[in-house]
Amino acid sequence: SRAFDLRRTLAVCMEVLGPKVNDDTQLTYLLEPALPTALVADDSRLRQILINLLANAIKFTWSGEVTLTVTHRRIDETRVELQFAVRDSGIGIAPDALAELFK
Repeated sequence: SRAFDLRRTLAVCMEVLGPKVNDDTQLTYLLEPALPTALVADDSRLRQILINLLANAIKFTWSGEVTLTVTHRRIDETRVELQFAVRDSGIGIAPDALAELFK
């Protein structure tokens, strides 16, 4: 773990994935306004996970948008828990396949 700037990490993810996005698709991220962006964590691992999640969403989104939203909750004075959510306008998962997804 080391200190890093969350905004910079997210910008790197967008730079890496930008060339993979179809011309009809918009790739964006939203940060909760009160979110602290100076953090201590494994930013390399976080970047790898986010790129994998976003790349999967991009792969199945031919037009529309792929958006990463980051929110948090404060655990105590020095710690926060971040929540990352990827939302896309892609084809989705068939209801019958969804039941099998987490078995």
